[in-house]
Amino acid sequence: MKTPKIAIALGYGYVFIALLRWLIEVPTLFIALLSIAAALFTLQDFLSEVLESEKWSSRVFGGSLLFLVTSIVSLLFDSQPSESLLGFVQRAGDFATLLGLGVVVITIGYKEKAKVSRSEPIQDKQVSSIDIVKQMSDKEYTTMMELNDVVTRLKKIDPQVFGYGQVHNGWSVFYDILVDVYNSGGPFYDGLNRQLFREFLKSLDDTTEIITTLADPEPGTYRDLNSIVIWDIEIEIYSQHSINYRGGPTVQDAVTKLAETLKHWETLKVNVTKQYEHYRVN
Repeated sequence: MKTPKIAIALGYGYVFIALLRWLIEVPTLFIALLSIAAALFTLQDFLSEVLESEKWSSRVFGGSLLFLVTSIVSLLFDSQPSESLLGFVQRAGDFATLLGLGVVVITIGYKEKAKVSRSEPIQDKQVSSIDIVKQMSDKEYTTMMELNDVVTRLKKIDPQVFGYGQVHNGWSVFYDILVDVYNSGGPFYDGLNRQLFREFLKSLDDTTEIITTLADPEPGTYRDLNSIVIWDIEIEIYSQHSINYRGGPTVQDAVTKLAETLKHWETLKVNVTKQYEHYRVN
């Protein structure tokens, strides 16, 4: 039906006429025309809801309105059709009634079928174990490359600072972020990669301990260098004068320990890349 309001109004109208037909004599021609209009209304609903043919649905709707108006106009003429015509009118009315009931039942059936189809859960495609491993490998490789960009930027800063006997906060902040992620279960999930990452973190912790010990806490010695972004976190990098301790660590000790740390990183990087390339090909 074109609108719910029209459908409801017509429905109540037909109920009223049915009650009227039970109480008083209603012209046969009026009932027949009304039955044809009702059948066309139900056919229009079938064309619109089931076949989704708006073109024919609109035409049938117009025809149903025409028969509805004609049935009302027929009440203005007090003429009784001949017996032969009366028989035809009754058959036409019965045909329209049965046709309308049939179309209604068919339409309800198709609507229920569509409702059941919508309510059925959509079965997700089965994901094989190898697909899961590939997805994990892709994610770990992407993470590793993001972290490697940070490592590369920090390595470029090192000569500008360590070469002048100073230190900077970049590696320490990098460690603080990574250890928080590691304690939360990431950023690597493969057993071997996680072990290699843990070894890298341990070595980086030793390196940053030396750097922190050497760093002069006096703010006046700070010098802004640049900023780097780690997972949408922008970090300001600044250099600090180093404190010379008699018998204590030196900047060279920090450089040496950092070199060992970066070897751990390269080991992790090689393994993650190897896994990624393997699963990407297979």
